[in-house]
Amino acid sequence: MAGKGAWNYTELAFGRNGIDEESDAFRHALWNMWIVWAVNDSWAEKWTNAHEDGASYQNKKSLTYKMDMHNNAEGRYKAAQEGIDSDSSRSDIKIAIDELYKSGKLKKINKPNPKKESTWTLDKFTGKEEDYADQDLPPI
Repeated sequence: MAGKGAWNYTELAFGRNGIDEESDAFRHALWNMWIVWAVNDSWAEKWTNAHEDGASYQNKKSLTYKMDMHNNAEGRYKAAQEGIDSDSSRSDIKIAIDELYKSGKLKKINKPNPKKESTWTLDKFTGKEEDYADQDLPPI
């Protein structure tokens, strides 16, 4: 549920579910917030770490793996900061993910030369309101 929900909400917010870029970072952070909301932080960490570790396309040294693990942790940390739990509203989660997206704490992969992986870097970015395709997002 949380994974599909994060996928669908990211599609609504950005008009896409990209790879290694802003919408990917948003999706991973939201996914973790959602699991914290539904279950708890400890379970969210175990579940999402197991998912990333078991992903057949991931090499633990890859920038994609490092990006996903970082953004997962940031989502859980923000949920903890905001006290998100099963008593929180969907609006609380929407506010928290929006704040995190715009905080400069999430990471994406910059690919100055997309065909030359040695040029890629993992960098923090600051999301902006205009990044959202849907400026009037409903609660999560």
